[in-house]
Amino acid sequence: LLFADVDGNTAVGNSISQYFNSTSNFGILSLGTVGYNGVEQTLNIRQGNVGIGTTSPGALLNISQSVPTGTGGIPANTSLLLDSNSHNYITFRNTADNASYAGLQFLDNNAGGYLVFQNWSGSTASDSLLLGAYEDIYFQTGTSGTVGGKNTVMSIRQSGDVYLGPSSGTFNTVFGYP
Repeated sequence: LLFADVDGNTAVGNSISQYFNSTSNFGILSLGTVGYNGVEQTLNIRQGNVGIGTTSPGALLNISQSVPTGTGGIPANTSLLLDSNSHNYITFRNTADNASYAGLQFLDNNAGGYLVFQNWSGSTASDSLLLGAYEDIYFQTGTSGTVGGKNTVMSIRQSGDVYLGPSSGTFNTVFGYP
């Protein structure tokens, strides 16, 4: 279905398409724009996943700026996937100094954590980045591709103690909270 105006010899406007014949595009509903270079597919729905800039979304929402190179597989249960072979940001923008927060919150059935930017107003405080957790915070490094599969190199406990190195064993240093 093409909604278009004729601009000289070229039709420009919007399109709604559904693919049936191609094996690689079977079952895709595509919303696009029609410009001087033809139809540009901008939003695609395939098997319950939504793709922006891709006809093969690999997550519930897959935003593709460009095809990434040298990447591994998509982790199971990925809900939001941002693909790019260049810089890749999620930007939270607050347009006023009003003592508000912007960032990420992680919740389970009773508690969670956050990584947020605190936007202060007034002269008594400054803008800050806050990292918070209900219990402990662990910093991990290593080559494992799985979440939680790396080695803990530092932890901050709810008590205020800071552990450098493993949290148990012979190679730890503890800085206690007074």
